[in-house]
Amino acid sequence: APNTVPLGANLTLGVHLADSLGVPLALPSNFVVHRSISHASILASYLHRTLNGETHLTLQGLRTGCAAVSVHVMPWGESSTQPHDTGPLSDTTTVCIVGGPLVDNEPLLLQPGARVHLSADAFNLAHAGQASLTLSLRLECPAGSTQTRSEQLAQDVARLLRIEASAVRWVDTQCVCDDAVTLRSSKGVDVSLEIFVQSLPHGMGLHEVANALWYPFEEVGPALKCLDRSHGIRAPSGSRGRFGRLHGSTELKDQIVSGSKHLCAHQRWISSSPRVLNIDAYKDEAVSQQPGSVTANFCLGGISMSLHFLVAHISEVVLEDPFAGPFVPTNAQGRTSLLSNLVGQDPLIIPMRVFSYPDGDGQPWEYRSGPFHDQRLFVKCMPTDEALFGFFDFEVWSIQNSSSVPFMPISPRAPQAACIMRPRRIDPLRWAEHMSPGTVGVHVSLQGSERQSSGMRTATAAMSWRFVPQFVTMDDSGRQLSAGDICAALSRSRPAGTAWVWTGGHPVEVSLLQQLQGHNRGRVTLHIRTNPPEARAPTPSMSITISWEATESWNGMAELHVQLESRVSGQKEVLLVRVDGSESLTEQPPIAARSNSDRPSIMGRFLLVIVPLMVFCSCGSWLRLMMPPNRILHSEATGMTGIHKRVLRTY
Repeated sequence: APNTVPLGANLTLGVHLADSLGVPLALPSNFVVHRSISHASILASYLHRTLNGETHLTLQGLRTGCAAVSVHVMPWGESSTQPHDTGPLSDTTTVCIVGGPLVDNEPLLLQPGARVHLSADAFNLAHAGQASLTLSLRLECPAGSTQTRSEQLAQDVARLLRIEASAVRWVDTQCVCDDAVTLRSSKGVDVSLEIFVQSLPHGMGLHEVANALWYPFEEVGPALKCLDRSHGIRAPSGSRGRFGRLHGSTELKDQIVSGSKHLCAHQRWISSSPRVLNIDAYKDEAVSQQPGSVTANFCLGGISMSLHFLVAHISEVVLEDPFAGPFVPTNAQGRTSLLSNLVGQDPLIIPMRVFSYPDGDGQPWEYRSGPFHDQRLFVKCMPTDEALFGFFDFEVWSIQNSSSVPFMPISPRAPQAACIMRPRRIDPLRWAEHMSPGTVGVHVSLQGSERQSSGMRTATAAMSWRFVPQFVTMDDSGRQLSAGDICAALSRSRPAGTAWVWTGGHPVEVSLLQQLQGHNRGRVTLHIRTNPPEARAPTPSMSITISWEATESWNGMAELHVQLESRVSGQKEVLLVRVDGSESLTEQPPIAARSNSDRPSIMGRFLLVIVPLMVFCSCGSWLRLMMPPNRILHSEATGMTGIHKRVLRTY
């Protein structure tokens, strides 16, 4: 297998001779070494001899791709084409340059408290000549056995990379368990995978595999949907003791070029400034501490590389235009500058980006997390007016919890955080006497790691839109109504009913879409009143009194439609009015006699007029005591405040 080296890393190979048994021989001082690179644009080479007589060939990747490296050794004065008694002393190896593990030839911007996962890089650098890439991923899904989830993950990764399923296999699982006996936990499971290099597309390494997993270009399988991005890509569990393998070609023809174990002044990762970037040498995990420039240097068995970091405080939060939300068109062109709490519609999504200006030239640097580092940015989204909690639920989306908003784009250039405002149905009883807010504003505050309190910096940003609420309808008992519900049930004994509408101070039109059909069935009328009545300014609510006039029984039922419409928000609801015509006069108190044709006789009609008049004139007090209280008039008198108090007493 070819040597695989990340872009920006150096591969140092020892140049020496070997006898027929493979025992290394010292390179005589009168021997000269020639090298050649098949593609000079991919690899640069440096040949040097140490003071103790060792000869080293250092290769540095310039861009991704593969190149052949040939080395010829011959006595001084001989040409490479001159015959030699023992044959040409030469060797050839192939070196492939793949994408860097973190960034390509640029410093990586970190905020204090960010974490960098170096273990996967160290492990695969130490095993660069092997036939597989090995990495560990954490799944958050609690359901299912660890074996089932691990097998599914291997299938999902193979499908995403578009390679054969047999080219990816899981080799180990570690449950992040609360219960070590049942191996059940809501924290997830760490799965170690092996991906065979030969099955990957040409030039694809750890960096490309990690980006494909982090920024999928298509719908992923069920296991990858549970990927814990905050955990990142790491080395397999328990891999600390398996880092001793040397680099370089292991199948060289004449064994002139091979790895060396004496090329590193230090082993593994080391920080040039631990006060800026502290590296845990056991876990290969780094944590940024304070602002400054720092280099993390890696060296092991001939592979060396340097990663440059710039640690700086947050300077600015920028909110971008929302690309989804419950907007209402405000003109014929459909411009969406008016917001409403449309329940069931897509939430309002406000992407954000976080920047710093670390180099003083006015150019912003963006904080971004990735498969090998987590910025640990703590974002808080709050409304500019606490009253908005009654209309929206506020939450934060980030690339670490991407499942909460599955349709957010995830790509190397897309925003990695957003404020989410989900419309909710309001409680009209709590808003009975209050107008709705005129604007919706969101305030975003962002600070550094909570564990780095000495280095915390806060940045804020805000956006706002004009707001019109969705009106809410209730019956006279305070029950909230939805489209298609019955807002009033009318009968001869109860010929009127009242519905209440919380409008928030915005106009709502009410219309009866049809009348009772048939002769002598009476008619239904609507009476609209503001609450309080006769108000000259907009009020937060209004009442709709629905009356059945000239009632007559017809031994049946009818349902009429009442439409409520807000031309500002576009909301339109149709409620039902049920008219019970089956209640006959015989079910009422016998006030008048009836003829054989079930119609009042002349005497009966006389009594219907005279008797109530006599009772009213002589026994007014008795009438007031005997008549049941009029619930409709009571509701009109007390309004929504009265409903509110009555409902609260019954809870």
